[in-house]
Amino acid sequence: MILTLILKGISFFQFTSALKKQGISYSEIDTRPAPFNTILWSANIDAGDNYLLAEYSFFDTQPLSFRVVPKQRELLEDLIKNENIQRLIKISEGWYAISKQQNQLYFNDLRFGVYDMSATGLEFVFSYKLITDKDTLTIEEAERNPGKMKTVMLGLWDRIWGN
Repeated sequence: MILTLILKGISFFQFTSALKKQGISYSEIDTRPAPFNTILWSANIDAGDNYLLAEYSFFDTQPLSFRVVPKQRELLEDLIKNENIQRLIKISEGWYAISKQQNQLYFNDLRFGVYDMSATGLEFVFSYKLITDKDTLTIEEAERNPGKMKTVMLGLWDRIWGN
């Protein structure tokens, strides 16, 4: 357990150093190990209107790069007052972004990451479809692709060994 705390501190330093070197200002950073290991770490960084996502492996040889995820909270408009939206915000501990795909709104919980950081369009592990019909709001967990989990695990294994 103590070793994990030390590794978390080292990874935190790597993320914050990269942000400083790249001249990126931020207000908050959340780091955590990737599943099943303490070699690969990920970070969510609050950078104002956007979040930045990054991964760091202790075997990395290249500088850290950050993926930009627009918060787009303005897309919620009047839904922000909805009790169920407020519950999702609380569950996500405020680490969420709203996306719109084909006129459909999605609430994306950033705490559990994405299926593939190198993908063109990021797909979040926990994403919820916000369905509005007149004055009602229905929230459905976005459909998951179980086949992607094998790809995720292989991707994690490859990423552990550095960039």
